Amino acid sequence: MNLIELDRALKQLHLGGMAAVLETRLRQAQAEPLAPIDNFDFVFNKKMNRSLVFDLAAGAFIARHEDALFLGPPGTGKSHLAQAIGQAAIQQGYRVLYRETHALLDDLAEATLDGTRKEHMEFLVTVPLLILDDLGMRKLPLTAAAKKYPIVNRIYPGPQGGSVGPRSFVAARGDTQALAELGFIVVEIDGMGNPSRWKKFHDFYYGNMGDNTLPDQIAGMEQLAAKYPYIDIDRAGIYGHSGGGYAAADAMFRYPDFFKVGVSEAGNHDNRVYEDDWAEKWQGLLKKNADSTTNYDDQANQNIAKNLKGHLLLAHGTMDSNVPPYNTLLVVNELIKANKDFDLIMFPNRGHSFGNEPYMVRRRWAYFVRWLLGAELPHEYEMHLPADLRAAMGF
Repeated sequence: MNLIELDRALKQLHLGGMAAVLETRLRQAQAEPLAPIDNFDFVFNKKMNRSLVFDLAAGAFIARHEDALFLGPPGTGKSHLAQAIGQAAIQQGYRVLYRETHALLDDLAEATLDGTRKEHMEFLVTVPLLILDDLGMRKLPLTAAAKKYPIVNRIYPGPQGGSVGPRSFVAARGDTQALAELGFIVVEIDGMGNPSRWKKFHDFYYGNMGDNTLPDQIAGMEQLAAKYPYIDIDRAGIYGHSGGGYAAADAMFRYPDFFKVGVSEAGNHDNRVYEDDWAEKWQGLLKKNADSTTNYDDQANQNIAKNLKGHLLLAHGTMDSNVPPYNTLLVVNELIKANKDFDLIMFPNRGHSFGNEPYMVRRRWAYFVRWLLGAELPHEYEMHLPADLRAAMGF
Protein backbone atom coordinates (compact mmCIF):
# COMPACT_ATOMS: atom_id res chain seq x y z
CA MET A 1 0.00 0.00 0.00
CA ASN A 2 1.50 3.33 -1.02
CA LEU A 3 1.04 6.69 0.65
CA ILE A 4 -1.84 7.81 -1.59
CA GLU A 5 -3.74 4.54 -1.08
CA LEU A 6 -3.19 4.69 2.68
CA ASP A 7 -4.40 8.28 2.86
CA ARG A 8 -7.54 7.36 0.91
CA ALA A 9 -8.21 4.36 3.15
CA LEU A 10 -7.85 6.44 6.31
CA LYS A 11 -10.29 9.04 5.03
CA GLN A 12 -12.89 6.30 4.56
CA LEU A 13 -12.60 5.25 8.21
CA HIS A 14 -15.09 7.83 9.46
CA LEU A 15 -16.03 5.63 12.41
CA GLY A 16 -13.23 5.46 14.93
CA GLY A 17 -12.71 2.76 17.51
CA MET A 18 -13.32 2.46 21.23
CA ALA A 19 -11.59 -0.33 23.10
CA ALA A 20 -11.48 -0.85 26.85
CA VAL A 21 -8.83 -3.51 27.45
CA LEU A 22 -9.76 -4.77 30.88
CA GLU A 23 -6.57 -6.47 32.01
CA THR A 24 -7.79 -7.47 35.47
CA ARG A 25 -10.85 -9.24 34.10
CA LEU A 26 -8.79 -10.98 31.42
CA ARG A 27 -6.44 -12.28 34.08
CA GLN A 28 -9.40 -13.49 36.11
CA ALA A 29 -10.60 -15.40 33.06
CA GLN A 30 -7.09 -16.82 32.60
CA ALA A 31 -7.21 -15.72 28.98
CA GLU A 32 -4.39 -14.35 26.90
CA PRO A 33 -5.41 -11.05 25.23
CA LEU A 34 -3.10 -11.83 22.27
CA ALA A 35 -4.12 -15.40 21.51
CA PRO A 36 -2.44 -17.17 18.58
CA ILE A 37 -4.13 -18.45 15.45
CA ASP A 38 -4.27 -21.98 16.89
CA ASN A 39 -6.64 -20.74 19.63
CA PHE A 40 -9.06 -19.01 17.28
CA ASP A 41 -12.62 -20.21 17.83
CA PHE A 42 -14.40 -20.74 14.51
CA VAL A 43 -17.68 -21.73 16.19
CA PHE A 44 -19.23 -18.25 16.11
CA ASN A 45 -18.03 -17.46 12.59
CA LYS A 46 -18.72 -20.61 10.61
CA LYS A 47 -18.20 -18.82 7.27
CA MET A 48 -14.57 -18.13 8.14
CA ASN A 49 -12.30 -19.89 5.63
CA ARG A 50 -9.88 -21.86 7.81
CA SER A 51 -7.39 -22.59 5.08
CA LEU A 52 -7.25 -18.92 4.10
CA VAL A 53 -6.76 -17.91 7.73
CA PHE A 54 -3.81 -20.24 8.18
CA ASP A 55 -2.39 -19.14 4.82
CA LEU A 56 -2.48 -15.54 6.06
CA ALA A 57 -0.79 -16.61 9.27
CA ALA A 58 2.08 -17.99 7.22
CA GLY A 59 2.87 -14.41 6.17
CA ALA A 60 3.39 -15.11 2.47
CA PHE A 61 1.20 -12.14 1.53
CA ILE A 62 3.70 -9.81 3.23
CA ALA A 63 6.54 -11.11 1.11
CA ARG A 64 4.34 -10.66 -1.97
CA HIS A 65 3.67 -7.02 -0.91
CA GLU A 66 -0.06 -7.69 -0.80
CA ASP A 67 -2.63 -6.07 1.49
CA ALA A 68 -5.19 -7.96 3.59
CA LEU A 69 -8.53 -6.47 4.61
CA PHE A 70 -10.83 -8.21 7.12
CA LEU A 71 -14.47 -7.21 6.74
CA GLY A 72 -17.30 -8.45 8.93
CA PRO A 73 -19.55 -7.69 11.90
CA PRO A 74 -17.99 -6.82 15.25
CA GLY A 75 -17.24 -9.76 17.52
CA THR A 76 -16.40 -12.30 14.80
CA GLY A 77 -12.70 -12.47 15.58
CA LYS A 78 -11.13 -9.92 13.22
CA SER A 79 -9.01 -8.35 15.96
CA HIS A 80 -7.93 -11.77 17.19
CA LEU A 81 -6.86 -12.76 13.67
CA ALA A 82 -5.08 -9.48 13.02
CA GLN A 83 -3.11 -9.73 16.26
CA ALA A 84 -2.25 -13.39 15.71
CA ILE A 85 -1.05 -12.72 12.17
CA GLY A 86 1.01 -9.83 13.49
CA GLN A 87 2.64 -12.13 16.04
CA ALA A 88 3.38 -14.71 13.34
CA ALA A 89 4.92 -12.00 11.17
CA ILE A 90 7.16 -10.84 14.03
CA GLN A 91 8.34 -14.40 14.58
CA GLN A 92 9.30 -14.52 10.91
CA GLY A 93 11.44 -11.42 11.29
CA TYR A 94 9.08 -8.75 9.92
CA ARG A 95 8.59 -5.38 11.58
CA VAL A 96 4.93 -4.87 12.52
CA LEU A 97 3.02 -1.75 13.58
CA TYR A 98 -0.36 -2.36 15.25
CA ARG A 99 -2.62 0.65 15.78
CA GLU A 100 -6.23 1.08 16.85
CA THR A 101 -7.94 3.10 14.15
CA HIS A 102 -9.38 5.75 16.45
CA ALA A 103 -5.97 6.40 18.03
CA LEU A 104 -4.33 6.69 14.61
CA LEU A 105 -7.01 9.08 13.36
CA ASP A 106 -6.59 11.23 16.48
CA ASP A 107 -2.82 11.32 15.95
CA LEU A 108 -3.23 12.32 12.31
CA ALA A 109 -5.75 15.02 13.21
CA GLU A 110 -3.25 16.51 15.65
CA ALA A 111 -0.44 16.10 13.13
CA THR A 112 -2.48 18.04 10.58
CA LEU A 113 -2.72 20.92 13.03
CA ASP A 114 0.98 20.99 13.89
CA GLY A 115 2.17 20.38 10.32
CA THR A 116 3.67 16.91 10.80
CA ARG A 117 1.05 14.85 8.96
CA LYS A 118 3.39 14.04 6.06
CA GLU A 119 6.03 12.64 8.42
CA HIS A 120 3.39 10.52 10.17
CA MET A 121 2.14 9.11 6.87
CA GLU A 122 5.65 8.38 5.63
CA PHE A 123 6.41 6.43 8.82
CA LEU A 124 3.29 4.29 8.41
CA VAL A 125 4.40 2.98 5.01
CA THR A 126 7.91 2.05 6.19
CA VAL A 127 6.80 -1.10 8.05
CA PRO A 128 6.32 -4.36 6.13
CA LEU A 129 3.04 -5.02 7.99
CA LEU A 130 0.72 -2.25 9.19
CA ILE A 131 -2.35 -3.46 11.12
CA LEU A 132 -5.22 -1.00 11.58
CA ASP A 133 -7.86 -2.33 13.97
CA ASP A 134 -11.28 -0.67 14.09
CA LEU A 135 -12.71 -1.78 17.45
CA GLY A 136 -15.99 0.04 17.79
CA MET A 137 -17.73 3.38 17.35
CA ARG A 138 -16.89 6.92 18.37
CA LYS A 139 -18.86 9.92 17.12
CA LEU A 140 -17.57 13.17 18.58
CA PRO A 141 -15.46 15.83 16.83
CA LEU A 142 -12.24 16.89 18.51
CA THR A 143 -13.51 20.48 18.61
CA ALA A 144 -16.05 19.43 21.25
CA ALA A 145 -13.36 18.60 23.81
CA ALA A 146 -13.67 21.94 25.63
CA LYS A 147 -17.09 20.99 27.01
CA LYS A 148 -17.91 18.11 29.38
CA TYR A 149 -20.74 15.72 28.60
CA PRO A 150 -22.60 13.15 30.73
CA ILE A 151 -21.99 9.54 29.70
CA VAL A 152 -24.86 7.11 29.13
CA ASN A 153 -24.40 3.36 28.74
CA ARG A 154 -26.81 1.38 26.58
CA ILE A 155 -26.44 -2.10 28.02
CA TYR A 156 -27.35 -5.63 27.10
CA PRO A 157 -25.34 -8.01 29.30
CA GLY A 158 -25.74 -11.25 27.38
CA PRO A 159 -24.68 -13.97 27.93
CA GLN A 160 -25.92 -15.01 24.47
CA GLY A 161 -24.89 -11.70 22.89
CA GLY A 162 -23.85 -8.34 24.28
CA SER A 163 -24.46 -4.62 23.95
CA VAL A 164 -22.69 -4.28 20.62
CA GLY A 165 -24.95 -6.77 18.80
CA PRO A 166 -26.45 -7.50 16.28
CA ARG A 167 -22.87 -7.28 15.00
CA SER A 168 -23.55 -5.59 11.72
CA PHE A 169 -22.54 -2.15 10.50
CA VAL A 170 -25.39 0.36 10.76
CA ALA A 171 -25.54 4.16 10.83
CA ALA A 172 -27.04 4.12 14.33
CA ARG A 173 -28.13 1.48 16.83
CA GLY A 174 -31.61 2.09 18.19
CA ASP A 175 -31.80 5.63 19.54
CA THR A 176 -28.13 5.91 20.53
CA GLN A 177 -27.25 8.54 17.93
CA ALA A 178 -30.36 10.57 18.71
CA LEU A 179 -29.56 10.46 22.42
CA ALA A 180 -25.99 11.55 21.71
CA GLU A 181 -27.27 14.57 19.80
CA LEU A 182 -29.20 15.65 22.90
CA GLY A 183 -25.83 16.19 24.58
CA PHE A 184 -24.56 12.83 25.86
CA ILE A 185 -21.64 10.52 25.27
CA VAL A 186 -23.38 7.21 24.50
CA VAL A 187 -21.42 3.97 24.78
CA GLU A 188 -22.04 0.28 24.19
CA ILE A 189 -19.51 -2.11 25.71
CA ASP A 190 -19.37 -5.90 25.51
CA GLY A 191 -18.18 -7.27 28.82
CA MET A 192 -16.82 -10.60 29.97
CA GLY A 193 -19.39 -13.39 29.66
CA ASN A 194 -20.29 -12.78 26.01
CA PRO A 195 -19.60 -15.08 23.05
CA SER A 196 -17.54 -14.72 19.88
CA ARG A 197 -14.18 -14.52 21.61
CA TRP A 198 -13.08 -17.62 23.51
CA LYS A 199 -14.77 -20.06 25.85
CA LYS A 200 -13.31 -18.80 29.14
CA PHE A 201 -14.38 -15.29 28.18
CA HIS A 202 -17.92 -16.53 27.48
CA ASP A 203 -18.13 -18.64 30.65
CA PHE A 204 -16.82 -15.88 32.90
CA TYR A 205 -19.92 -15.15 34.98
CA TYR A 206 -21.69 -18.47 34.63
CA GLY A 207 -23.50 -19.05 37.93
CA ASN A 208 -23.25 -15.35 38.82
CA MET A 209 -25.76 -13.54 36.62
CA GLY A 210 -25.84 -10.63 39.05
CA ASP A 211 -22.44 -9.71 37.57
CA ASN A 212 -24.25 -8.47 34.42
CA THR A 213 -20.84 -7.36 32.99
CA LEU A 214 -21.14 -4.30 35.24
CA PRO A 215 -17.49 -4.29 36.43
CA ASP A 216 -16.47 -4.23 32.77
CA GLN A 217 -18.96 -1.48 31.92
CA ILE A 218 -17.61 0.71 34.72
CA ALA A 219 -13.98 -0.05 33.90
CA GLY A 220 -14.55 0.80 30.24
CA MET A 221 -16.36 4.04 31.04
CA GLU A 222 -13.68 5.12 33.51
CA GLN A 223 -10.95 4.29 31.03
CA LEU A 224 -12.66 6.36 28.35
CA ALA A 225 -13.11 9.28 30.75
CA ALA A 226 -9.42 9.13 31.64
CA LYS A 227 -8.53 9.35 27.95
CA TYR A 228 -11.14 11.87 26.81
CA PRO A 229 -11.46 14.86 29.17
CA TYR A 230 -14.82 15.90 27.74
CA ILE A 231 -16.49 12.88 29.42
CA ASP A 232 -18.00 13.76 32.80
CA ILE A 233 -17.77 10.44 34.62
CA ASP A 234 -19.55 11.92 37.64
CA ARG A 235 -22.72 12.14 35.54
CA ALA A 236 -23.19 8.54 34.43
CA GLY A 237 -26.45 6.97 33.31
CA ILE A 238 -27.50 3.56 32.04
CA TYR A 239 -30.48 2.06 30.21
CA GLY A 240 -31.57 -1.18 28.64
CA HIS A 241 -34.48 -3.42 27.70
CA SER A 242 -35.22 -7.00 28.78
CA GLY A 243 -31.84 -8.38 29.91
CA GLY A 244 -30.64 -4.80 29.54
CA GLY A 245 -33.44 -3.64 31.81
CA TYR A 246 -32.35 -6.23 34.37
CA ALA A 247 -28.74 -5.01 34.13
CA ALA A 248 -29.68 -1.32 34.26
CA ALA A 249 -31.61 -1.74 37.52
CA ASP A 250 -28.84 -3.97 38.89
CA ALA A 251 -26.34 -1.20 38.09
CA MET A 252 -28.39 1.36 40.01
CA PHE A 253 -28.62 -0.94 43.06
CA ARG A 254 -25.17 -2.54 43.03
CA TYR A 255 -23.14 0.56 42.07
CA PRO A 256 -25.32 3.42 43.37
CA ASP A 257 -22.41 5.85 43.73
CA PHE A 258 -21.35 5.44 40.11
CA PHE A 259 -24.63 5.33 38.16
CA LYS A 260 -26.78 8.37 38.90
CA VAL A 261 -29.69 7.78 36.49
CA GLY A 262 -31.15 4.57 35.09
CA VAL A 263 -34.00 3.49 32.82
CA SER A 264 -34.98 -0.17 33.17
CA GLU A 265 -37.47 -1.60 30.68
CA ALA A 266 -39.05 -5.08 30.82
CA GLY A 267 -36.30 -6.46 33.04
CA ASN A 268 -36.13 -10.11 34.15
CA HIS A 269 -35.18 -8.97 37.64
CA ASP A 270 -35.25 -12.41 39.29
CA ASN A 271 -34.51 -15.36 37.03
CA ARG A 272 -36.33 -17.71 39.39
CA VAL A 273 -39.57 -16.27 38.01
CA TYR A 274 -38.37 -16.07 34.43
CA GLU A 275 -37.95 -18.90 31.91
CA ASP A 276 -36.18 -21.93 33.38
CA ASP A 277 -34.54 -22.65 30.02
CA TRP A 278 -32.78 -19.29 30.36
CA ALA A 279 -32.02 -19.19 34.07
CA GLU A 280 -30.75 -22.74 34.43
CA LYS A 281 -28.62 -22.43 31.30
CA TRP A 282 -26.63 -19.50 32.71
CA GLN A 283 -27.13 -19.67 36.50
CA GLY A 284 -27.34 -23.41 37.03
CA LEU A 285 -29.91 -25.43 38.92
CA LEU A 286 -31.43 -23.91 42.04
CA LYS A 287 -29.56 -25.01 45.15
CA LYS A 288 -30.74 -24.36 48.71
CA ASN A 289 -28.14 -23.94 51.41
CA ALA A 290 -28.38 -24.97 55.07
CA ASP A 291 -28.94 -21.33 56.11
CA SER A 292 -31.99 -21.07 53.78
CA THR A 293 -30.10 -18.99 51.21
CA THR A 294 -29.83 -20.11 47.58
CA ASN A 295 -27.40 -19.71 44.72
CA TYR A 296 -29.99 -17.44 43.06
CA ASP A 297 -30.20 -14.84 45.83
CA ASP A 298 -27.44 -12.56 44.58
CA GLN A 299 -28.87 -12.31 41.06
CA ALA A 300 -32.28 -11.09 42.29
CA ASN A 301 -32.61 -7.32 41.94
CA GLN A 302 -35.32 -6.99 44.58
CA ASN A 303 -32.83 -8.16 47.21
CA ILE A 304 -30.62 -5.10 46.64
CA ALA A 305 -33.26 -2.54 45.64
CA LYS A 306 -32.85 -0.84 49.02
CA ASN A 307 -29.43 0.44 47.86
CA LEU A 308 -30.94 2.85 45.33
CA LYS A 309 -29.57 6.41 45.59
CA GLY A 310 -30.12 7.89 42.13
CA HIS A 311 -33.09 8.35 39.80
CA LEU A 312 -34.65 5.17 38.41
CA LEU A 313 -37.42 4.82 35.84
CA LEU A 314 -38.96 1.33 35.60
CA ALA A 315 -41.24 0.31 32.72
CA HIS A 316 -43.07 -2.89 31.76
CA GLY A 317 -45.84 -4.10 29.48
CA THR A 318 -48.81 -5.56 31.35
CA MET A 319 -49.25 -8.37 28.79
CA ASP A 320 -45.57 -9.27 28.47
CA SER A 321 -45.47 -13.03 27.81
CA ASN A 322 -41.67 -13.10 27.55
CA VAL A 323 -40.76 -11.42 30.83
CA PRO A 324 -43.95 -11.35 32.94
CA PRO A 325 -44.60 -7.96 34.56
CA TYR A 326 -44.38 -9.35 38.10
CA ASN A 327 -40.60 -9.31 37.56
CA THR A 328 -40.70 -5.53 37.79
CA LEU A 329 -43.34 -5.58 40.53
CA LEU A 330 -40.98 -7.59 42.75
CA VAL A 331 -38.55 -4.66 42.55
CA VAL A 332 -41.32 -2.08 42.99
CA ASN A 333 -42.49 -3.78 46.19
CA GLU A 334 -39.00 -3.68 47.74
CA LEU A 335 -38.45 -0.05 46.70
CA ILE A 336 -41.69 0.87 48.46
CA LYS A 337 -40.65 -1.11 51.55
CA ALA A 338 -37.36 0.83 51.59
CA ASN A 339 -39.22 4.15 51.17
CA LYS A 340 -37.33 4.93 47.93
CA ASP A 341 -38.47 7.44 45.32
CA PHE A 342 -38.66 6.04 41.79
CA ASP A 343 -40.73 6.32 38.62
CA LEU A 344 -42.88 3.60 37.05
CA ILE A 345 -44.68 3.27 33.71
CA MET A 346 -46.93 0.27 33.05
CA PHE A 347 -47.95 -0.03 29.40
CA PRO A 348 -51.49 -1.48 29.25
CA ASN A 349 -52.01 -4.43 26.89
CA ARG A 350 -48.42 -4.27 25.64
CA GLY A 351 -46.13 -7.23 25.23
CA HIS A 352 -42.36 -7.27 25.49
CA SER A 353 -41.43 -4.88 22.67
CA PHE A 354 -42.58 -1.43 23.72
CA GLY A 355 -39.10 0.10 23.98
CA ASN A 356 -39.28 1.89 20.63
CA GLU A 357 -42.78 3.28 21.07
CA PRO A 358 -42.62 7.08 20.75
CA TYR A 359 -43.96 7.55 24.29
CA MET A 360 -41.28 5.33 25.83
CA VAL A 361 -38.55 6.95 23.74
CA ARG A 362 -39.72 10.43 24.77
CA ARG A 363 -39.89 9.54 28.46
CA ARG A 364 -36.47 7.87 28.32
CA TRP A 365 -34.81 10.87 26.65
CA ALA A 366 -36.57 13.30 28.99
CA TYR A 367 -35.41 11.32 32.03
CA PHE A 368 -31.74 11.59 31.11
CA VAL A 369 -32.07 15.22 30.02
CA ARG A 370 -33.72 16.17 33.32
CA TRP A 371 -31.46 14.31 35.72
CA LEU A 372 -28.10 14.39 33.91
CA LEU A 373 -28.29 17.69 32.01
CA GLY A 374 -30.52 19.60 34.43
CA ALA A 375 -32.77 20.67 31.57
CA GLU A 376 -36.26 19.92 30.28
CA LEU A 377 -37.41 18.74 26.88
CA PRO A 378 -40.48 20.46 25.37
CA HIS A 379 -43.53 19.43 27.35
CA GLU A 380 -45.36 16.42 25.88
CA TYR A 381 -43.80 16.93 22.47
CA GLU A 382 -44.76 14.49 19.74
CA MET A 383 -42.37 12.70 17.40
CA HIS A 384 -43.35 12.43 13.76
CA LEU A 385 -41.64 10.89 10.77
CA PRO A 386 -40.42 13.38 8.12
CA ALA A 387 -42.93 13.86 5.30
CA ASP A 388 -40.76 12.08 2.70
CA LEU A 389 -40.38 9.01 4.91
CA ARG A 390 -44.10 8.96 5.70
CA ALA A 391 -44.85 9.04 1.98
CA ALA A 392 -42.32 6.32 1.24
CA MET A 393 -43.86 4.11 3.92
CA GLY A 394 -47.40 4.74 2.69
CA PHE A 395 -48.57 6.70 5.77
